[in-house]
Amino acid sequence: RDFWKYLLLLVGVGVVIVLIFSFSLPSCSSERFNEQLVTVPDGTVLETAVADNINERSLGLSICEELAADQAMLFIFNKSDIYSFWMKDMHFPIDIFWLDEHKQVVYIHEHAQPQEYDQGISYVPDVDARYVLETVAGFAEDHEMSIGNQLSW
Repeated sequence: RDFWKYLLLLVGVGVVIVLIFSFSLPSCSSERFNEQLVTVPDGTVLETAVADNINERSLGLSICEELAADQAMLFIFNKSDIYSFWMKDMHFPIDIFWLDEHKQVVYIHEHAQPQEYDQGISYVPDVDARYVLETVAGFAEDHEMSIGNQLSW
């Protein structure tokens, strides 16, 4: 009889923990990618999820199994600085764009690979940035993105 009481209590606690985490972690559903529209120079509009706090920035796109060609994640920082990025727990390669406070591309790393995290690799620009945009790998090449490009949102 006590066994069933403890088992029921354990299951109840487990359900509560799952519910807490499901509401506190950002979702990677398509609805999440309507937080901000970002336009690149060739006129392509990206639906982006915004990472503007430490929890969302540390998770980044690692919670996503895949990313559509018209989706991206926009990291917004409070001030310009050198921001390093890694591929921890990522499932797919990405292109990473660092932008200054005027939303101008100042640094690009193309085809960042998930397995590079295990090799101790992180991506560090040589200039300050205020924003970072992550897209599917190949986006920079497909859209002829380069340093100096002006983005808007």
